Amino acid sequence: MIAPPRSCSTLTARILWNCQRIAFYSHEPFDAIYHRNAAVSSALTRLLHPVDLREHSQLRPISGSGLLIKELSFQVGDCFPLLASLTTHPILFLLRDPRLTVASRMRMREKIGQPALFPVRESGWEQLPGQVEYCRARAIPHLLVDTTDLRRDPARIVSAICAAIGLPYADEVLHWAPAQGLRFGLSVQEQEEWNTRVLASTAVDPPDEELPGLATFPGAGGMRGHVEAALATYRSLLEAPERLRNSG
Repeated sequence: MIAPPRSCSTLTARILWNCQRIAFYSHEPFDAIYHRNAAVSSALTRLLHPVDLREHSQLRPISGSGLLIKELSFQVGDCFPLLASLTTHPILFLLRDPRLTVASRMRMREKIGQPALFPVRESGWEQLPGQVEYCRARAIPHLLVDTTDLRRDPARIVSAICAAIGLPYADEVLHWAPAQGLRFGLSVQEQEEWNTRVLASTAVDPPDEELPGLATFPGAGGMRGHVEAALATYRSLLEAPERLRNSG
């Protein structure tokens, strides 16, 4: 699973934890490569030591030992071909309006005591189109899902995701017990706090966010122009043939 930051990727992962063939979960194993200049081997080590979901999932996996990997598009960066080579099921790319993802990332940075403004490459929108195109060019199975669609109609969208990536679906996957206190072992410890709301949740909340206007984003660091360009990218990806649409 690949997504720009703040695209409800941890929520989507939390849902898929409950699928009975998913027994293990690796949360952003490439983060140390981006944030700490660690060797590529650090990601492979993380992948060998995932979270054992049998200790945390409401539904105990009974028919497999699948590993779900969730990564941010900017963190995996140039290592995307390596990650893609390790997959045995279709890659799930998540989308969410960049006005929401960037605004959310700015708020979360302020919450943990960091400057709200961040390098534009960390929005994840510069890397995502190339990663989708990489899969297209090599016929690597993949699909795109707008998480706003998922939150509006979770049963239909999640069941379709499961069908596309070869997982059994049951309505029970849409409800779970809180997993408060679970740590993912991120290299930037402050970012563990970014998952607090999802880990304390028990179900999918419908979307109720107001879209911020482009004028509300700072011009400094090229952020406003970047959000405008990311919005064009997002709208283009919504028209992609691989997108799982919220209709029919």
